[in-house]
Amino acid sequence: MLYWSGKSDREKKVIKKYTKLLLKAGLPTQKFILFCSYAQRKANDNNDIDLAVVLKELKENRFTTRLQLMKFCFEYYISYKKII
Repeated sequence: MLYWSGKSDREKKVIKKYTKLLLKAGLPTQKFILFCSYAQRKANDNNDIDLAVVLKELKENRFTTRLQLMKFCFEYYISYKKII
């Protein structure tokens, strides 16, 4: 479920895009957590959007899920930090 209250059009577009891509990669999302400049409402058009992704479930073990996430991030040029 996506809650759009207070989100900019750019934020909505990014969240929708990555929800679809993660689902296609077999990584269904539970929620996104916005943080840094966009969460503080201090962002401008030059800022990136920092999102933490919470998955609905781990279908396999943590190691396999971590590899899936790393592959996903590499494929779409996304900065990856240890999540699990």
